Amino acid sequence: MKILITFFLAFSFYVPYSKSSTTGIDKLDHKNPGCPINSSCSKKMGERILKWEKFINKTETKNQYKLLTNFFNDNGIPINFLTQEGAKISLDPIIWDSRCRIHRPKNPNDNVLKAMKFLKKLPSSEFYNFSPMVVYDKNSFKNYRVPYENYPIAIDGDKLLFIKDYDDFYFHFSVDNKGVLKIENPSQEIINQAMSKRVNEVKCLKEMDFDKSYFSQAFCQKIFNIKTKQLQTIQYAWSCP
Repeated sequence: MKILITFFLAFSFYVPYSKSSTTGIDKLDHKNPGCPINSSCSKKMGERILKWEKFINKTETKNQYKLLTNFFNDNGIPINFLTQEGAKISLDPIIWDSRCRIHRPKNPNDNVLKAMKFLKKLPSSEFYNFSPMVVYDKNSFKNYRVPYENYPIAIDGDKLLFIKDYDDFYFHFSVDNKGVLKIENPSQEIINQAMSKRVNEVKCLKEMDFDKSYFSQAFCQKIFNIKTKQLQTIQYAWSCP
């Protein structure tokens, strides 16, 4: 999407996570084709991954937005979240053990797991735990839930704009404060402004209320508001460095 890959690598930004992957690397060792190695993943989910990767491998940059929107409308996109053991039966997601210490308490029955599923909207359910985020605007604020290990690059009205990297396939999506996902196609000018103006870490003015079974600390950044052309503070919870 408009020299996105080159730009994104040139203007990579700080988040308190190392890059994680829900991708197709080393899948040949899994009993279900398409499933990532070291994951709990059903045959059905493996088939969905293969369908997704077949799509992204044949999608040309010039038609990406239209084709990806059509794929999203039919299938959703891969979204990360945190969950518990019971999700294997009720949700049938792809699941990995989390590397975060707080997700591995003394009682293994209470372990928190990292998961991925193809979604069009962020559900509200005990088995879907997304990262809490607050967007501040002068004397008001809005609460959001965002995909785990994804951080917005800009604000667009009620939506937060993200860049997603899946095995070097880059695309944009947004989520609003009701959890609705949408494929986006921002101009290169907007991307440039957002990536150059962001302030990676600022002091948080308020404490953040979050579930300490899933998250350990909160951080703040300033990101670009596309409509007002100003910077706004966002606050988000994270689990481990």
